[in-house]
Amino acid sequence: MASSTQTMGPQARTSAKETLTSIFIAFVMAFVFRGFVVEAFVIPTGSMAPTLMGAHVRTNNPDTGANWPANYSMRGDNYSSEAGAPFPVQSRLALEDPITREKLSIPQTPLLWGDRIFVMKYLVGVNAPRRWDCIVFKNPTNPPESYIKRLIGLPGEQVALVDGDVFTRVPKADDPRVTSEWAFTDWKCARKPEMAQRAMWQLVFDSQYSPLRPMKDGKRWFSPPWMGADASGSTEGWKLGDDGVYTYSGKGATSLLWKSGEREIDDWYAYDVEGYLGGFHERYPVSDVRLVMGVKPEAPGLKVSAVLQARGHNFRMEVEGKEVVVKSRPQQVDEVGSQEKWTTLAQGTLETPLAPGVVTNIEFWHADQSVQVWVNDKKVAQGEYDWTIAERIQNTLDQPLSAVESNPGALVIPAQYRKPRVSWEFSGGAFTLHRVALWRDIYYQPDMYPFNQSRAAKHPREGQPCLATHPRSPLDLSPHQFFVCGDNSPASLDARKWSPPHPWVAQVDPTMGVVNSDLVLGRAFFVYFPAPNRVFGLPIPDAGRVRWVW
Repeated sequence: MASSTQTMGPQARTSAKETLTSIFIAFVMAFVFRGFVVEAFVIPTGSMAPTLMGAHVRTNNPDTGANWPANYSMRGDNYSSEAGAPFPVQSRLALEDPITREKLSIPQTPLLWGDRIFVMKYLVGVNAPRRWDCIVFKNPTNPPESYIKRLIGLPGEQVALVDGDVFTRVPKADDPRVTSEWAFTDWKCARKPEMAQRAMWQLVFDSQYSPLRPMKDGKRWFSPPWMGADASGSTEGWKLGDDGVYTYSGKGATSLLWKSGEREIDDWYAYDVEGYLGGFHERYPVSDVRLVMGVKPEAPGLKVSAVLQARGHNFRMEVEGKEVVVKSRPQQVDEVGSQEKWTTLAQGTLETPLAPGVVTNIEFWHADQSVQVWVNDKKVAQGEYDWTIAERIQNTLDQPLSAVESNPGALVIPAQYRKPRVSWEFSGGAFTLHRVALWRDIYYQPDMYPFNQSRAAKHPREGQPCLATHPRSPLDLSPHQFFVCGDNSPASLDARKWSPPHPWVAQVDPTMGVVNSDLVLGRAFFVYFPAPNRVFGLPIPDAGRVRWVW
């Protein structure tokens, strides 16, 4: 058998010049990628919490299973700013459980670093900033510093923050003369896309986090913030279990009512514990809410309704058979017993009625002057109502716009705002409820520029309403300007409150409270390295919090 051999040529050799060239090209590509495509940043502060966290502490209540972050500035006097450093043994952190509102004293809490994020650079002609993006930009008041906020105002718009929501309009050349920009009738409430809205819901209560031990020292210290009762006030048939499961064994119509007098729905953050940034924050009533529950009927024919009393109106969602209806009418109509018809906002159809023995998840959303109904994670109805700014103020504060215009402090008094009331109503027999939860939307607070005795730190508009929060502080964006706010609105030093821009920035754009397009870097899109825990002194990434940014 003949054999064949194959002759190999001499091996190619790589010269030092080629190696250095390859390394140089790799570095150039890396710098180009970093400069024009994606760059990594670290979140420095809690202005975007809890969406994105700066340096913070995180604690867990083993009695409820709740786990939440708190601002690291709540440390003791001897607290080290080094990430991972614990409190001294004698120091304790005063926290409040976000579910039960129980006061806790936590010792030895380690400081966690801020979230690490990837930022996609904005490229002209390829991608442009969109409303509700979380954008990174150079701080106009301190250019070497990078900030991250949520983009809420776009170039060429007029922007107003009213009752926590964002209103916008595009000015026209033939606009009539009015007492203030807020008097125009073509303002529109800026509505969030689904993913941004889901990211911005803030949990108020969830029955699945009910404490394991609601009794201490022979006394009950926790009761659910809900109350089951019929129209006469009788609680017969209701059992709100300590396991977070609520049951009704009666046959008549009944309701599950939120105890508003005991626990108001406002813009409180568990993150902003006592004295954050050295000050006290007002709490404003929040009427943009999300009601969630899983309902299991014991028999066919159960009718379920969600009811929201807000801004002088009743908003009502009804699920009966396969039909879903959302409607509204002024609240005083119900108070005087009028038979005035409801206004239908939305209608939908279920694939099947609520089935006995089967848990059906129902959600009622009310946000940005719109309503949505979700059943088993599928949107089945959506409707909007388009109030002007004047209508929103009249319905929320029971005051005309003219009264607000004449009083610069009219919008910064929480007690003047109507408080929301929420409930569930049922008819058609017994049922069981699981995961009964209430969420609220982010609320952009009004504020006043602070007084300061120091001439060096004196704000040029001290004592006046903050930008875009009052008719006396209108905001008109040029074709190259953006307006941004933090998700942690009570504690965010954002465009509402900025001082005049740094002299370097003023050469490009001297306008106070805006971000010029030249300062915008890109959009945060991914948390690749969440604030890590420490095990034996080593930072261990919290892989469970790796997430997309919306």
